[in-house]
Amino acid sequence: MDQKSDDVRLKELVDEHFDKKYNGNIYELLDVEGLRSIIPICRQHFPRFTSSVIEVKIKEWYGFNKLTLRTGRWLTEEINTLENNTQRYLTENNLTLQDLFELSYTEKRQFYRFIARGIKRFHSKVSRKFVQHFSAENHVGTYTPSETRSVIALEKQYRGCADKWKTISNLLERSPQSVRKKFSYEKISKLKGKSRWSKKELKALQKCMEGYYLEKCSPDWDKIAEIIGSKNKQQCYTKYRSLLRPSKKFRKRDAVRLIELLHGMNFDHYHDINWDDIARKLGIHPEECVLKSQFQYLCQRYVPLARSVKLHDITSILMETYVNPYKNNDRMKKDLKTEHDS
Repeated sequence: MDQKSDDVRLKELVDEHFDKKYNGNIYELLDVEGLRSIIPICRQHFPRFTSSVIEVKIKEWYGFNKLTLRTGRWLTEEINTLENNTQRYLTENNLTLQDLFELSYTEKRQFYRFIARGIKRFHSKVSRKFVQHFSAENHVGTYTPSETRSVIALEKQYRGCADKWKTISNLLERSPQSVRKKFSYEKISKLKGKSRWSKKELKALQKCMEGYYLEKCSPDWDKIAEIIGSKNKQQCYTKYRSLLRPSKKFRKRDAVRLIELLHGMNFDHYHDINWDDIARKLGIHPEECVLKSQFQYLCQRYVPLARSVKLHDITSILMETYVNPYKNNDRMKKDLKTEHDS
């Protein structure tokens, strides 16, 4: 009863803040800045709720999962809106286009929020489109053969550096995004015509995986790709999962056991999980079921913006939204009883 009353009072507080500050603009409330402004206020009144739980509740109440955010190719109307918002910002702040690229981090965040008005896309996508559309470095022209060779050579030279693409872009007088995209295209184009796996390549992949299986260690996909020679690490990983990994159906009760186990371990960070250890405790061979992928699917399906939520809060939400409804179902109870008797 107390839980329900706290939820009701919390929602009333959020509604009041929502109507007063944002005039009912749901995109403003559910933006990162909007959540950062409301969550501390909620924490002052309801300290028993963590920031992550409050964020999940707000997104559930206001239908975050039902928002229609566009992805993919930009429409002409969206580009026009972006251009109009940019011109309006320049006029109101008496700035030039070049000044926008020299703004501080805080000023850039405010600017990107401004130009994202009326565009139903993630702000990160809007900021990337702005740089792509307005930066002069992105409109230099087609890469010459010598420039293409330089991109490949410089990438090899500066591989491992923190600012690799920025350094290469300064040398070639192009944008980092353009240089990185060109290198990716050239790397993929080398593999064109070799999309089908030969019997020799499949045997080499299988032999590599058997070696890692016997040593009981995680595969080094970079090394495997180097051994095979004609495939990159992503192709090797995808092929292994699709053809060579022994098939095992991951059932709902397996997901329930996985969530309960992770919830009981009280991990704070996702990277603290030892998936091989989890598999042994569940009695499942690590190569028979990709537990990590299954858990990521559950997070994406039942926890809004799971990447910004602590792991313990994620498992708590999954216990409420996935495990408890499963156990309360009569058919599922019978299933669990049959499994226990056997």
